Order: sequence, then C-alpha cells, then structure tokens
Amino acid sequence: MPGLFEDEPMSRVVAIHPGALGDVLLLGQLLSALRGPGDRVALAARGSTAGLLAELGVVDEALDIAALPLEGLFVVVGGDVQRLAERLGPCDRLVSALGYGDERVESALRALVAPAEAVFLPIRPPAEHRGHIVELWADRLGLDGVPVPDWSATAAMRQAGQAALRSARMSPDKPYIALHLGAGSAAKCWPVERHLQLARRLGPAVLLLGEAERERLGDDAIARLVRDWPVLLDPPLATLAGVLAGAARYVGHDTGPSHLAAALGTPTLALFGPTRPDHFAPRGPRVTLLHHEPLAKLNVEAVATAFVAMSSGVRSSALPLDARSRARAQYGVRRP
Repeated sequence: MPGLFEDEPMSRVVAIHPGALGDVLLLGQLLSALRGPGDRVALAARGSTAGLLAELGVVDEALDIAALPLEGLFVVVGGDVQRLAERLGPCDRLVSALGYGDERVESALRALVAPAEAVFLPIRPPAEHRGHIVELWADRLGLDGVPVPDWSATAAMRQAGQAALRSARMSPDKPYIALHLGAGSAAKCWPVERHLQLARRLGPAVLLLGEAERERLGDDAIARLVRDWPVLLDPPLATLAGVLAGAARYVGHDTGPSHLAAALGTPTLALFGPTRPDHFAPRGPRVTLLHHEPLAKLNVEAVATAFVAMSSGVRSSALPLDARSRARAQYGVRRP
C-alpha cells in the first residue's frame, strides 16, 4: 500500500507525543520508516526524550513538550497560540498523538502548523486490536510496515554509561547484565527480591531504578540496595542508553528502558503482567517476552530459564508456567 506522503519528499515533519519514554521510542521507530530523503523531523515530547532521539539520529529537532504553551489548544480564550505556532513552526506533515479524537484540538493544530497532510494517532489501541500499536500507527499512515529498530548509542553515550558504572562500583570492561526494577505502576513490576535472586544467580549485574522507585521503595530500601549492589538511580537518558548498549543482556518490565534496550540491540527479556505484549512489546532484533499474570507470582526459575535460552540462542514456544499463564504467554527470540 503506498504511503500517504509518498508523492514527493517534503521538507519538514512535526511529530508530537505527550506520553512516556516507551511510547515516544515506538513513535521514533514509526518516524524512521516515514522519513523521506529530504525530510527534517521535529519531535515534541516530554522532558529529554525528544533530545535522546535527536542524539540517536532518529529525529533532527527536539522540543520539550512541557515548554510549549499547549493550553492554547484547549481553551477558547487566553491561550498563547501565536507563540505555540512559532515554537512548532510550519510543516509539510503533522503526525500527532496529541489531540487524537478531539476535533477541536485536531483543527487547532492543523491551523497552527498548516501542514499539507496531518495524521492523528491513538495513544492506546482499542481492546479488540490484536496487533502491535506500531502496526496500527503504520496502517493509519498508509505504510506497509515499520522495520525492527537496531539503533546505535553514540560514543558520548557509551562514555557517560561507563563513567556511571564506575561510580556505582562496577567495571564497564567486564560483561554485565542490567536489571531495571521499576515501571509506571507496581502491578507491572516483578518483586525486587526476585530480581536480586536472579542477579545473584546470573550476575554481575547493575540495578537500574527510575524516579517512580524513589516513592515506591522509599529511601531506606534504596539505601540498602546502594550499599549492597551497583545501583544507578534515575540516570540521564543519554547515560542510560550508554549503560544499556554496553550490557551483555537486559531484564526489565513493560517500561521505557526495556524499549530503549531492545531498540539498541541489547538482548532483552521483557516481563509482562497486566499489560498486553501484543500491543506494547519492545521491538528490537533480540527480544524475548515472558507474560505472566499476576507478575508477582512469576518464579525466578522461569525467568532464569528464559534468560539462559535467550543467551544461548535456544528457541522455545513455551515456558514451564501453569496452564493458564502458558495460554497467555508470548515467548521467543527474534534475531536479525
């Protein structure tokens, strides 16, 4: 199927996504497939997420969505729409997950950037959708598909990652695994103690904690982890990318760092509980999915089995889970 924008290359694409890191990384994969030879892509996203994609070479311009006067899209009077128009700039193509389904916001965005074409993307697929959200987006854009990413961390990212590892008492010159202990909600997280059991069994390991874990675990628990383990607490995204790119293997949940590790080509084991891997699985050349609900009841042996199979290249269609979980599991290794 030809794309909506295939007639001729255009000069500037503006993409907007108000979601978290993982969502924006998936959008970045879509933009890579959409981007023509003559295009420059500007991405507006939260915090330093757009800047990370600019450093990776996925987009050309990075805008912090929090610094944009977006209230002008949602209020009848008083919004600084002129300043927003200047910040976004005119474009030939608009791809936005902001405003989807809100006719007034969609119309306001079209008027501001005056694109020749505009496509608005759902942030979440409908429940009946059986494919990945990237496939849904690609279909809305008229693309035949979106290649699996295999992004490369820059030398500066790797150097920052190595420095962070040394500060956490870990040698970046020896093979290590990276374990991300958190996610946006507690239900999406495998218990911390089981992560530690896995690390004792398969390490050496560096533990990665995000901002949400400061609240969830508390200062005392984090202090104990820092005392006993190499820990990186909410590192800058560029540093995180360097750490993940240098890791021999990665284990995490349905969360942004899992998407980043997968896209960087690090062998990634993603643990899914209440969320749907068919919708939101990390995409990359070496990804293994393990789905168990509730995730808190997933045992260390099952994760270790998946980890070893991933490391050795063994392909398997099922793990030693109970019958209910096996029916819902998705497990496999995809390679280039």
